[in-house]
Amino acid sequence: MTENVRGHEHLVSVVNQGDGMECDACDQLHVGGYSCSECKFNIHKKCVYVFTAKEIFDHPSHDGHCLKLLTTGAPDHTDPKCHLCGKNTKRLLYHCSDCKLNLDIGCIADHRSAPFHLNMSWHHHPLVLGLSYFDRCSFCHKIGNEDSKGYRCLRCGLVIHTRCTFIFDSPEITHPAHVRHPLKRLTDGAPNYTDQRCHICGENTGNLLYHCDICKFNLDMRCAIERPPPVALSNLKVHEHTLTLMPRLISFVCDACGTKGDRSPYMCVQCDFMTFHQKCARLPRVIHVNHHDHRVSFKYPLGPGEWRCGVCWEEIDWSYGAYSCSLFFFFFFLFLSTSYFCSFLLFVFIRWYVVNVRVWNLFVIFVVFIYELESVVVVVVVLFCAYLHLKLHMIVFLHTVICSFGSCTFFFFMSLEFVLET
Repeated sequence: MTENVRGHEHLVSVVNQGDGMECDACDQLHVGGYSCSECKFNIHKKCVYVFTAKEIFDHPSHDGHCLKLLTTGAPDHTDPKCHLCGKNTKRLLYHCSDCKLNLDIGCIADHRSAPFHLNMSWHHHPLVLGLSYFDRCSFCHKIGNEDSKGYRCLRCGLVIHTRCTFIFDSPEITHPAHVRHPLKRLTDGAPNYTDQRCHICGENTGNLLYHCDICKFNLDMRCAIERPPPVALSNLKVHEHTLTLMPRLISFVCDACGTKGDRSPYMCVQCDFMTFHQKCARLPRVIHVNHHDHRVSFKYPLGPGEWRCGVCWEEIDWSYGAYSCSLFFFFFFLFLSTSYFCSFLLFVFIRWYVVNVRVWNLFVIFVVFIYELESVVVVVVVLFCAYLHLKLHMIVFLHTVICSFGSCTFFFFMSLEFVLET
């Protein structure tokens, strides 16, 4: 059976599919619709309104030009993706012949249901509705997906999700990380009498942030949007007690990794206020290190003695934690165990046991020259040792001298020297 659809020049066939029909307008599955054999498109009954608007002149994302409805897909000389959302267009779309751009029906419908422009109190320019699939929100830093809607500033390039505008439109918020006082929105940056970084993540706050005048507490927009860090952590791998978040500026030394911190640690009240970085509090008990066959377990504390990292050969403070392999007695600093450089050192060290190829040695030397230009003295000394074919005891002695300058590259060259010696 055929019918006439208002606004379309061809007769269309009525389609009643029990399992649904994919619409070339809204890209959804619905039961019942129309099919045009001439234009080769399918459309739901609820979407036939598009034929009543064959030309659009007032679209906010493309003002000044006429958008015409096409029923046979995007022209061959144009990009078939939608100019706004980045998705591939269907048979039905709107097209601007002057600019050679295409808009799908879904984006047209979104602009009809949402306000075209937004004037926010915290931004000096009007925001226009229209978010691309590949756009990254300027505040939550997440890339839009197929369901994301948002606004952009055509003057300064600011991009913001619709859900983020609801948060920033509030002059005051309450946040779990600072429940004592409400946080007020500031649009001109953090006050000079406070730290210019976020008290939670440590990143620069920028011009737009939330602030507490009483506590001098700053919260950037990303932390205001994302799920805040838990006030308490329990059932942890690195500690047996519940840890409590202290969201303030405070200098401390992390009891897990032994490095310094300056804000919002987790503390254990039962253990005389042991402190942990937010990342260290969630460290796993066991990790897998690249190019190492065994699992490496966290041990706290190591116990009295002289401990050195099995990769960079730096001394480890036994009163803090480290990852260790009980079979080969490798110890790794927490902040080095997953670093790319130490993984690279371990790989080259193991490579020494497997292959003895002089071309490989020269390649490794070149890589380290590029990677650590500041270790010129170490490189010169080690190459001189390799040239003289010095033995192990002499290499270890020179390693002790060089390590006083804080370099961990020498251990790498120490292993390399044995390869050059043979």
